[in-house]
Amino acid sequence: MSKTGDLFIERQESGESHSHFDLEQERKWKNYYRNVDIPNDWLNVSYGNDMHPSFEFNGYHIWFNSPILAIRHEKHFEFGYTDLNNFIDWQFMVTLSEEYGWDTSDPILMTSDFDEVMKLVNYAKGGKS
Repeated sequence: MSKTGDLFIERQESGESHSHFDLEQERKWKNYYRNVDIPNDWLNVSYGNDMHPSFEFNGYHIWFNSPILAIRHEKHFEFGYTDLNNFIDWQFMVTLSEEYGWDTSDPILMTSDFDEVMKLVNYAKGGKS
């Protein structure tokens, strides 16, 4: 099974227990990246308490937002905003892995173009562009 494989099966094989919420969250999150060609060497580090599914690679934490604009708007309101004046649209956000969980972590990249993400994380790996 690839590292981007089904979280349910991976957890089931490891003997971890599941709540109904966890399973529903995993199913929903798979829709965030099902049409994206994620490399096999990216590690799925999605965590149920996070607002978005995510992967790690080469010292980067790559977050996936919904491909559906209405859901991205809804998540904006979940952060406490009352309108879309400060809305920044993105499908992919990259932060440093070492800053995971820090409230002060600033995104390195916010984009809707997955090729930009690939260029960033692969450039740091070996000078590829």
